[in-house]
Amino acid sequence: MADNKTYRVEIESGFAGFWRYNIAVTCGLFDATDRQIGFVPAESTVAPVGSNLDTCPADVSEHRRLSFTAADCDHLLMYIYIIPHTLPTAKHTGECKPFDLSVKVAYAGRVVLHEKRKINQWSGASMEIAVARSGEVQKQRG
Repeated sequence: MADNKTYRVEIESGFAGFWRYNIAVTCGLFDATDRQIGFVPAESTVAPVGSNLDTCPADVSEHRRLSFTAADCDHLLMYIYIIPHTLPTAKHTGECKPFDLSVKVAYAGRVVLHEKRKINQWSGASMEIAVARSGEVQKQRG
C-alpha cells in the first residue's frame, strides 16, 4: 500500500493553563517554484479575546491539540498564533513561567519536523515556520 502523500500538522500542549489560549493557523501550500497552490486555515477557539474566564470551560480538555491535513506540495508556510483570551491571575510576571508547545509536521507518515517552543503566558506567540516534505526547515521566526 502506497503512503498517503499528504501533510499532517499537530500543535499541542499539556500545560494546565492552555485552556486560556486560542490557536489560529494559516497554512499556505507551495510548489517547487514557490508558487502558492493551496491554503488551509485551522483554529481552536475556546473564548473571545478579553473573556477573562475564571475557570476552564467544562467542554475543553486540559491537554489540547489542534491537528489538520494539507494536500501534497513541495513545502508549507505556516503562521501559528497562540492568542490569550484570559490572562494569568498571578500578580507578577515572574510567577508565570513560559510553557511548552509542540509543533509536529509529518509528510506521508514520516515526521519531517518536531520541535518544542516556549510560549510566554502573558503575550502568547506568533510563529512563522516553512518546512519542506524533505524535512528541510526553510524559514523560522518567532
